[in-house]
Amino acid sequence: MSKRVFGELECAILHCLEGRGEQTVRQVYEALGSLGSYTTVMTVMSRMVEKGILVRQKSGRLYLYRKAEVKGAFVHAFLQRVKKLVFREKTVSLVRYLIEGDPNITEGELVELEKLIHQKRREGAK
Repeated sequence: MSKRVFGELECAILHCLEGRGEQTVRQVYEALGSLGSYTTVMTVMSRMVEKGILVRQKSGRLYLYRKAEVKGAFVHAFLQRVKKLVFREKTVSLVRYLIEGDPNITEGELVELEKLIHQKRREGAK
């Protein structure tokens, strides 16, 4: 059985913490709306600390949470899981979704993608 990388609530919590620095469980809970009860959010955030996804620091009587530095292997495992579950292991489907689904993609990003494709061809794709 494969291990789940992120659940819906974990992703929502990470999204809440994105660009906001440190936050309490209460702040995250309120930002999430009806996605989970307070105790569920607190439990999930504590587990995310144990997994190394979040960092917790005591400040008076409260704990402040922030995103941990993401390790390359962790991101790779996450994206491989998304590719497998959502895109049936097809890299082209994942990339198509990212390109076509992003109305803000810039010409510079498209040029960079083309360079990456050419570089991968030179290195020899499997």
